Amino acid sequence: MNGGIKILPGCRGIRICTALCSSLLASVLQAGAFLSSSEGDAASITHVAGYQGEGAELVVNFCIDPDSQSQQVAAVAAQNVAIVWNALQNQGGNLNTGLNNNIPVGRFDFESVLLHELGHCLGLAHVNLASESDLSGANLNHTQAQVGPNGVFDISAGPDFIIGSGDDRRGDDINRNWFRIIDNNPFVLDDLVDRRSYSVDLSDLPGNDTFSANADRAVGMLLGVLATEAVMQQGTRFDEAQRTLAADDIAALRLGMAGVDELQGTADDYTVHVNYIGVTDQDCDIQLLISGDDFGFCRVAIASGLAPNHTVLVTDSQQFGPAQIQIGSVSEFNWFFNNQALELPLSEPGPTGSWFNPTRNGEGWVIEVLDETTAGFYWFSYPPLGGSGEQVWLIAVGEINGNTYTFDNVRIASGAMFGGAFDSGDIVREFWGTLEFVFLDDDNAVVSYSGPPEFGSDSYSIQRFVRLDGNAESTALPVGISGSWFDPQTNGEGWVIEVISADQAVIYWFTFDENGNQAWNGGVADIVGNTLVLENSRDSMGAAFGDDFDSNDIQRREFGSLTMEFTDCNNGMLSFDTIRGSGVRNIQRITSLRGFSCEGFAATAE
Repeated sequence: MNGGIKILPGCRGIRICTALCSSLLASVLQAGAFLSSSEGDAASITHVAGYQGEGAELVVNFCIDPDSQSQQVAAVAAQNVAIVWNALQNQGGNLNTGLNNNIPVGRFDFESVLLHELGHCLGLAHVNLASESDLSGANLNHTQAQVGPNGVFDISAGPDFIIGSGDDRRGDDINRNWFRIIDNNPFVLDDLVDRRSYSVDLSDLPGNDTFSANADRAVGMLLGVLATEAVMQQGTRFDEAQRTLAADDIAALRLGMAGVDELQGTADDYTVHVNYIGVTDQDCDIQLLISGDDFGFCRVAIASGLAPNHTVLVTDSQQFGPAQIQIGSVSEFNWFFNNQALELPLSEPGPTGSWFNPTRNGEGWVIEVLDETTAGFYWFSYPPLGGSGEQVWLIAVGEINGNTYTFDNVRIASGAMFGGAFDSGDIVREFWGTLEFVFLDDDNAVVSYSGPPEFGSDSYSIQRFVRLDGNAESTALPVGISGSWFDPQTNGEGWVIEVISADQAVIYWFTFDENGNQAWNGGVADIVGNTLVLENSRDSMGAAFGDDFDSNDIQRREFGSLTMEFTDCNNGMLSFDTIRGSGVRNIQRITSLRGFSCEGFAATAE
C-alpha cells in the first residue's frame, strides 16, 4: 500500500508523514484531505513549502538523491509525476489495468506510487483512513477522519453497503475530508474551489448524506464514474497504472492554493510548480530515495503559526534537511519503471514571444522558434552585484527536443560603443554558460541556467506575457515582419520585433553604452503603414542579477524614440533619437520565425 508509517525520534503522532518536533509539530496526513499539525484541527489546511500567507509563485525543486538506487530508470517517472502535478488536469478513468497499460503481470508500477507520495510532500493526505488508522481490510477505505470522544473509529457502510460513500454511519468520528457542498461528489471538479464550494463541516452535507464521500473506486462506480480513483487514496495493486490525477486530487491542491482566506481569486492566492532538477543533493526541496524495505512514504516537516487552521510544510530544516520520498528497493519490491516520457504538446507555432517571472518583474526572456529543431533566445537582465554597467543581455541559439529547449553555448558580449563610435571590431564575445527552458504548456515554463561564478545558477518559473498575433495579416506590416534585425555595419547590436496586434508591435534594442557595457531598451510601437513608430523607448537600471534581484530597485527612464520603415520583408531603415545620440541604420533581417509568414508584405512591396 502507498504511504508507510515513519516517526522521527522524539516526535509525536503517527499518521503517515513524519515531522520535526520542537517548534515544528508532528504531522498527521489528511476536495480531499491535508496534512494536519494536530489531532484537534479537523479543518486544517496545509500549504506548500515557501508559502507565507501572500500571493506567490512557488517553485518546489524535486530531485533524486545521489545515494538512491535505480537512478536512471526512475528519472522518467520523476519527470512525469512533476508534469502531472503541474498540469492539474482532471482525467477520468485514471485506473489502467491489463492490456490498458505497459506493466508486466505481477509487478507494481513505480510511477503510480511516486505520484501518490509526491502528493503527500505537497501537503495532501490520504482521503481514506488508510493504514495509519490501525484498521485493516476493507475498513481502510472509510473516509479520512479522526476519532471522536469515544476514542475509537465508528465505521459502518450505511444502507448502500459501499464503504466511503455519502451514507456511511460514522458515529462521533470527526471528518477531515473536504467535500463538495452541492452534492458530496468527489469525482466532479468545479471552476470555483474554495470554502464557498467545499467544506469539512458535516452540517454542510447535501440532502440525506451523513458523511463525506471519498474518491474510492467503488464509490466512483456507485456514482457512475468507472475506473477512477483519487491518487491520494491509499492502496495500489499489481499490474495497475494510475499516472494521472482525479478531480479530488486537483481540488485539494487548489483549495490550498486559495490561500489563508480560503477564497479563490484574492491577493493571497498562490501557484505551485514542481521543478524536477535531476540527480543531485543541491537545492532540493523534495528528494527521492529508492532504498530499504518500506513500500513507500513521504517524510516532511510541518510548521504552525501561519494563520488559524493553516500550517505550512518545511523543506529546508537544518535538522532533517529536505522532505524525502522513500520508496522500497528493487530487491524488496517487484517494481516496473515506466520508460515512456510524458509530454504536454505545445500549440503551434510554439512558445515564440516574451516571457517573465511576475516576482522578478523588470527582467525577461524573448524566445524565437526558428524551425522544428532550432530556437534562439535573449535574456534581458542586470549585472551581478559589483559588476560593471547597468544592464546585461545574454543570447544563444539552441536545440528543441520536445518541450525542452536546450542552449549549451550562451554568450555575453562587451566592448563596443553606442552610436557613431560603434565598431564591431571592439566587441569581445565570451562563453557565459548554459540555459534550458522546459515548457509545461503554452503559457508556463521553467528556465534553468548555469553561468560563471558571479552569476551563479538557479531556476525560475516563468510565464508568457507577449504572444505574437497570427491574425494580424490584414495590416500593412504582417506578423511575419517579427524576428531579429541588425545593421551589418554595426554587427553586434540588434533589434527584436514582435507584432502583437493589427496596430502595435513590441521592439527590443540590445546594444552597448558609451563605456562599452551592455545596454538594452524597448517599448510598444504603433504600426503606421509600413512603419513602426516607437515614441518612448525606455531603459531600466538599479537591479542586480540572480538572488540579489529586487524589482523595487529598478529605475526606469525615457531613452528616446525609434522609427523603423520597411521596404520589404528583409530590409528597412531605422532612425533613432535618444539620450545617447541619434542616427540612422540600414537594417536587415537575421531571423525568420517558424509559423509566421511575411510573404504577403513582400508581394505588396513589389
